[in-house]
Amino acid sequence: MRRAGLLVVGTTACLIGDPHINNGYRSDIGVAGDPRIAEHSGVDFDADDGDPVLAVAPGTVVSSESAPAGAGLCVLIEHTCRDCDPSDFYTAYCHLQRALVTAGRPVKRGERIGEVGHTGAFSGGIAHMHLAMCTFACTFAVPDGSFAGTLDPMDFDVGCYDPDRSYVPSDRPILTHPIACLGR
Repeated sequence: MRRAGLLVVGTTACLIGDPHINNGYRSDIGVAGDPRIAEHSGVDFDADDGDPVLAVAPGTVVSSESAPAGAGLCVLIEHTCRDCDPSDFYTAYCHLQRALVTAGRPVKRGERIGEVGHTGAFSGGIAHMHLAMCTFACTFAVPDGSFAGTLDPMDFDVGCYDPDRSYVPSDRPILTHPIACLGR
């Protein structure tokens, strides 16, 4: 099921124009359109069960395991960008149906690291990909309403991954979408 992306600020929803995004960082609306108990600590990307999940930047896999707090199966990647602010950060990819990487493995931007699913109590039973960005090893993502050490991934996102594009390091991390965008 494909839905238009919504960014919710306070209680006002506005179309953000990216059909890949269900809801954004600090959104108070869940993937099913219901109110959240607390504001969202990540960004939810629209996808179907089994769709590829892609690394948003080069890094090293820290873990791939089930989260006890409802985020389902998650992969955590550590990234280092020596000229960026922040220079070290982590991305967590949750609600996966399957992880394709293990701890200690280096990954490239756009590399397939898992498959979209709807695992975990907080998926709402809807296939989607939850992406969190943290300045600490947020192994199981971060509970909604907790923002210490989290960043809005969309502040660093440049859109869909393009294997023919050069992503030149800058003074900030450069992230691409964690889902394959072709045909969406």
